Amino acid sequence: MASGLFHLQSQDYNTELELVSMFRHINENESGYYLNENIECFLSGKTLLDKSSSSSSSDVGSPFLNRKTSVRFLELSTVASNAVSSPIQELMSTPQYQLSRLRRQVVQEEQARDELEKELSTYMSRIQEKGLERAC
Repeated sequence: MASGLFHLQSQDYNTELELVSMFRHINENESGYYLNENIECFLSGKTLLDKSSSSSSSDVGSPFLNRKTSVRFLELSTVASNAVSSPIQELMSTPQYQLSRLRRQVVQEEQARDELEKELSTYMSRIQEKGLERAC
């Protein structure tokens, strides 16, 4: 995990911003991960940004340049910090992300507990069988 975080820290700021904006369209529920309905708008908006950034100055009448600018607020609330961090680190520090990570960890611990309980019941049944064999 540490090497994965180091790799993410080496990404440039714009790439991290794009990753964070993509992560906002990934949701999680009991059955797993899914994409929300706004992913199509995000993907189509992405192509608009790519086209407008590559347009020349002669495209002044372009509909891409006449778009209204809007401000979108993140739905996630971040923990206040003085440290300068990347957008991905900010995303990972949100309570929603941490709660999701803890839920996955709880599921893994429950699976490990279930496996240990099965193993324990197998050993107990073997011990009981050996005890019955010795009693006979």
